[in-house]
Amino acid sequence: MTLAALDPWALAFVAAAMLLAGFVHGALGFGFPLIATPIAALALDMKAAIVLVAPVTLVVTLLSVARGGGWREAIVNFWYLPLAMAFGSYGGTRLLIGAKPTPFLLVLALLIVVYLALDRVKRGENPFVKRWRVTIGLLVGLVAGVFEATANVAVPPLIIYLMLLGLPPMATVQTLNLCFSVGKGVQVGTWALYGGVGGLLWLSAAALVVPSVAALFAGMRVRERIDALTYRRWLRRALGAMAALLLAQYVHLEFVAGAAATIVP
Repeated sequence: MTLAALDPWALAFVAAAMLLAGFVHGALGFGFPLIATPIAALALDMKAAIVLVAPVTLVVTLLSVARGGGWREAIVNFWYLPLAMAFGSYGGTRLLIGAKPTPFLLVLALLIVVYLALDRVKRGENPFVKRWRVTIGLLVGLVAGVFEATANVAVPPLIIYLMLLGLPPMATVQTLNLCFSVGKGVQVGTWALYGGVGGLLWLSAAALVVPSVAALFAGMRVRERIDALTYRRWLRRALGAMAALLLAQYVHLEFVAGAAATIVP
């Protein structure tokens, strides 16, 4: 897999997506792959988008963990989540490497829709989830790892689980970033070992780290000064539009283009 045939405008489009995603992650504390992957998938095939975004996400989340504080408490209290995510991420990446990429556009779009629906979930502690927190957490981490590998989006199952435990917002953000760091590390390592990824793609990902990290720090600086409600409202609208575009792209590639290919002799 290389970027040799990729149009320079497509690369510029992806770079702009990384800038936006870095700023959002810095401002909200999470969200880099949630923003970067669907935008990149509009210009690249799904596998190339995931491979480009994954290493940059790893760097961004590691920096977020280091800057955020409280990571030791996250490890002590939720050690099982990143552990389960590692197994799920490995299995999901091996699945994606050998699979047709188009269906994962649909997976990504549906995960964004689930994320947008999270505000409808009643917030607060759930006694059943608290009683079986480790058992349920292992299952949630495994599922999140598979989603992390196949769509670069692990937020929905993790954030629902942490909300039902009644975890405070700052602890939730740090636990999410810890999970993402482990899941992304396994995902990138698996692609490097088994994915047959060309050096040009890895170099492109490395080059995209610099603007993404700069945007991350810019977002961190304005985190306390923005109107969070307005910001999240615009973010939800943008994600809704991206989900619609991904669904349209999936329908075009799977049905329209596929039907045209069968007609042409």
